[in-house]
Amino acid sequence: MEFYCEGMMKRKLGFTLIELLVALGITAVVLLLAVPSIRERNKKVNLDTAAQVMLKDSQFMEKWFGLNGRYTSDAAGSNFPSLPYLLAPESGVALYYISLKSGSSDSGNGYILLGQPLCGTIQADMGCICIDQDANVIKSTNSSCNNSGGLCSCINSSSLSAAVQAKIVAQR
Repeated sequence: MEFYCEGMMKRKLGFTLIELLVALGITAVVLLLAVPSIRERNKKVNLDTAAQVMLKDSQFMEKWFGLNGRYTSDAAGSNFPSLPYLLAPESGVALYYISLKSGSSDSGNGYILLGQPLCGTIQADMGCICIDQDANVIKSTNSSCNNSGGLCSCINSSSLSAAVQAKIVAQR
């Protein structure tokens, strides 16, 4: 039962269509501005996470050097030991493949860990990560780790060994 006094109008509750459209438009603009920055932030977090995994490999190499007196697994200085972490991050979708290469002309006395982004991932256009035997970290670089001449290209997972491919599938 509704009572009205003379001169009073019935008040409607809710929003008008125009008010809803304005609110929707403001929300859309905010999302358009926020989503790209969130993606870029996620890429940077993934880059940092991969660098942390690579630092674990660097610690492994330092332990190897402490036990063997060289970074390589042979006296000729041509073969490196197998790394404990070949993919980064350690869990979830693999984004980087980690490999070792010689970092100095002195046989067995230097190394560079190279983290290459896997093709088809969000990190594919972020460049490589390099860590040398002195724990110098270079992010978003080329495969020579010298920042001259653009970023390194991503690595296709089909070009990796069957064991690494199986780890990539298992992480998904």
